Amino acid sequence: MPSDTTHFGILGNLISQIPSDYFVNKPDLYYIDMGQNLITDIAGCAFSEVPDIRVIMLDENKLPVIKKNMFAGLPNLEVRVFHLKSGINFVLKNLYPALYLSAA
Repeated sequence: MPSDTTHFGILGNLISQIPSDYFVNKPDLYYIDMGQNLITDIAGCAFSEVPDIRVIMLDENKLPVIKKNMFAGLPNLEVRVFHLKSGINFVLKNLYPALYLSAA
């Protein structure tokens, strides 16, 4: 992926985890859609190289839980979409310092 990529989408693949070095050298990235995969784990600092990220879509994956620090250090993050393994959908809107959580 070129370093000046702004949108990244890999829907419907067999990705099971997002390691800490997945988005290295992608400073312009602000939209990520990794929906419809098999993601069960996201490294704690997986998005640390994309501090300007605004949207992360992770719907229809196999995440068992949303870890507290999963999206730490992303002050511009506005929307995250999840579909937990339990079948519950969540949309989290980042309203730093508070979070707004609603069932979708």
